[in-house]
Amino acid sequence: MTPQERSIDPACPQAGLWVVVCADPAGGAMPRLASVGRGLFRGQSPRANLDQVARQHLLPLLVEALAFGKPVTREVVHRGRAWTVHAEPVLGPSGAVEAARGHYVAVGESPDPAPAVGAWRYDIAMLQPYWAPELFGVYGFPCPEGEGPLPAPDGFRVVEQGGWTRMRATLERMVTADPAELTSVVFRVPRQDTGRPQKLAMFSHAVRNEQGVPQEMRGITMRVDDFDIEDDPGFAEQEFLSGVLRLTSDTLCVVDLGHGRFYTPNHPWSRLGIDMPLEARVADAVHPEDLASFEALLQEVLAGDGTPTSTVVRFRAFGPQGWTRLQATVLRIHPSGASGHSLDHVLCRLAHAPD
Repeated sequence: MTPQERSIDPACPQAGLWVVVCADPAGGAMPRLASVGRGLFRGQSPRANLDQVARQHLLPLLVEALAFGKPVTREVVHRGRAWTVHAEPVLGPSGAVEAARGHYVAVGESPDPAPAVGAWRYDIAMLQPYWAPELFGVYGFPCPEGEGPLPAPDGFRVVEQGGWTRMRATLERMVTADPAELTSVVFRVPRQDTGRPQKLAMFSHAVRNEQGVPQEMRGITMRVDDFDIEDDPGFAEQEFLSGVLRLTSDTLCVVDLGHGRFYTPNHPWSRLGIDMPLEARVADAVHPEDLASFEALLQEVLAGDGTPTSTVVRFRAFGPQGWTRLQATVLRIHPSGASGHSLDHVLCRLAHAPD
């Protein structure tokens, strides 16, 4: 447990600090603790980590906000002191309650600034993420107009290079985790409006059908600028992988077969003369005459035994020639392959094709 993931001293009041809890993925009445003030708690028990006032008066209001989806404020007296206790729901893109946040303060006083929190939902069947309006502000995007669930920007494109492998590994854990498990990760991302770096924590769980197949992923994302990512579980392993990708002289990228996109090359696309479209869609980057055979190869490798396979593919290029011939070597990077309930990713090495 890191210094930022510590238990609260029950004898020390936490008046003014915002408490964030996530709904229990298993459907139970007791929520999972996400944070208290600037400290993360990774789904721990609220009863074990809140002070006496919060346990007795704030926790019931958080449970009420989760159950009914409406803010609630009450004045209470605890050991001769008067407190104002407040809790409010964090609504997902479709209006479902994903979390709640709240605080208590002495009557007449003000709490600390509210934490920046937004909820999201990822439709696995449609390969479409949706964000609640508040989450656009967390990332620094303008909130689009419209009714109903708001389609989200591509999350992989806003995560910094060094954090992508950690994000991908977390998404893998999300879709393979036990239904009652709350998954969390901390990652770096630049704000889209200012370009300034910030740290975000994502809490999530998978929703499955009766056969146990994941149908959607849901959760919240919140700002945690004071959190030391280097203390995060799994940081060393993921940063090692990112370092390997950066150090190799080969051009490596990840292909997401589910979305049909290339992601995060360790060197600029222009190094190989590739004029990569903004959305990095495979269908837009690969020559139409090579597209079907290349996509078939990707699927074959994903379902195979882990053997690297190479082919020559024409990619969109700068200049009047229009296309450049590259040798693509593809390797599966998830052990369960296409048969598992997993994200469909393969690693692709690109080099100039031999004459």
